[in-house]
Amino acid sequence: MIYNFTIGDPINTTESYHGMSLSDCFNFLQSIVQRFHYAHLDIEWAWDGERFWCFQLRPIVRYQ
Repeated sequence: MIYNFTIGDPINTTESYHGMSLSDCFNFLQSIVQRFHYAHLDIEWAWDGERFWCFQLRPIVRYQ
């Protein structure tokens, strides 16, 4: 399943894909962003069907 969103569209946060809901994903990523004081980050992560894994964080230093 691929999630396609348009800004402003309602999102079903209870829908689950392999046991992961969008709400779970959002909370996981927010916890990382909060830990790094809301820095702009490129976050490499995965879901193994049971838990989230964070592999790598890189600061985003240039915007185009």
